[in-house]
Amino acid sequence: MYVIPRLAGSNGGQRATERDSLKVKFLSYDSVDTIAYETEIRSATSDTIRDFSVTWEPYVDDKIIRQKDRDFNYRCFEWDRIINMSLSSVFIDKCYAAYTGTRLDGLLSLRHQRRLYLDFFATAPWNYYDTAGRMRRIGSGLVYFTIKTSLSLSLDGEFVLYALGESEQYCERIGMAPTGDYKFGLKKYHMSKDKAAIFERSFRQYIIN
Repeated sequence: MYVIPRLAGSNGGQRATERDSLKVKFLSYDSVDTIAYETEIRSATSDTIRDFSVTWEPYVDDKIIRQKDRDFNYRCFEWDRIINMSLSSVFIDKCYAAYTGTRLDGLLSLRHQRRLYLDFFATAPWNYYDTAGRMRRIGSGLVYFTIKTSLSLSLDGEFVLYALGESEQYCERIGMAPTGDYKFGLKKYHMSKDKAAIFERSFRQYIIN
């Protein structure tokens, strides 16, 4: 049986460049150990690809193939490919990784083209909410990071994303509104300046300066 990786492993990889220097540290919560941990979101590197490949993919395979868990509907993106492309200087998307200690607990991919697009984001499969996820606040930390990135780009905290069906409820819960537009069958959501400010203020209590 697959075991959730503990706080040991790689250090998250290479030094970030200046353009990717934004970092956010916040208090996440381990619902199993009932203790708070420090989670940091920083630029993804080639080491992040390795961490994804040796932890996330085997965990998903174990749940679906070996355990045959029918309640486990986690969608695992090809993060190895997404991150690898983001490391190219000609690729506009930039990937970031949420590390709790040395364990990879979340990933997101951002694209800045006049607006800020949250193209992909996910918490680790052991944090999947439908299976009473282990680490809490990871997803909210990723949203907070996106808002801070938007603010750093003078976009007032606003961003947009195209949501998978299972993510629509979450988008609306955090204050995002559907625009009425669709792409590849996915509904477009927008985080407004006012809603971003509300979210940022509510999450600020968990931020580590």
